[in-house]
Amino acid sequence: MISIREAEKLDLTFLPAIEAAADSLLTYLNGIPLPVSLPAGASRSELAASLKLLVAGRPCIGFARLEELDGGAHLEQLAVLPAHAGRGTGRALVEAVREPSPPLLAIRNHEAAIGLDRVGRRVSMRAAL
Repeated sequence: MISIREAEKLDLTFLPAIEAAADSLLTYLNGIPLPVSLPAGASRSELAASLKLLVAGRPCIGFARLEELDGGAHLEQLAVLPAHAGRGTGRALVEAVREPSPPLLAIRNHEAAIGLDRVGRRVSMRAAL
């Protein structure tokens, strides 16, 4: 199982290369170049200023970058080195960025502690009112 963690300063040096490698998979389909012009990757300073930035592995092999959009979280970038694709790393990153807020997490931890998880799968939801 791959470990997911908050990005550290040293990780920022690797992320542009991971993004470029992952994006390279989007320029060909069945060996034929696609007429696509991908936007430039985020700079280290942009990555450091992300709302949330998680990485997979040490050294990192992938990352998920969240930004704020209309008061909510937007998955701005998900990238995994092609050599590590298809092993669940991207899925693990997406699940990790879906973490609940600290108050909601506290409620879920309390519910688990009193045994509600034994009744069946629990679902946490949040909506702005």
